[in-house]
Amino acid sequence: MFYTIWVGGVEVNSHLVSREEAYRIASNWRNDGYTDVIVERGTSPMSTILKLWRIWVKALGEKSGASNREADYIAIVRSVIVGLNFITCLFIIAGVIHNW
Repeated sequence: MFYTIWVGGVEVNSHLVSREEAYRIASNWRNDGYTDVIVERGTSPMSTILKLWRIWVKALGEKSGASNREADYIAIVRSVIVGLNFITCLFIIAGVIHNW
């Protein structure tokens, strides 16, 4: 897990840090006399991407495949099909607008 530190409503670290590092930084701020110090669990960019992938896969339809890896491959194929349909629709719309 990754953590961030807030002091007086301002995030004081430039990147997410480990739990131990976060509590060490928070302790330093408290020792300097600040009372409004909060250590908050953050999310790594990779976990955000994985969460968005899971949402996209669920939007594509029912999970199929014997394993998670196979299900991911199937989801990639479905994503390509959806992307091609989207691009085709854009070309149709562009052709209609062009000949209008």
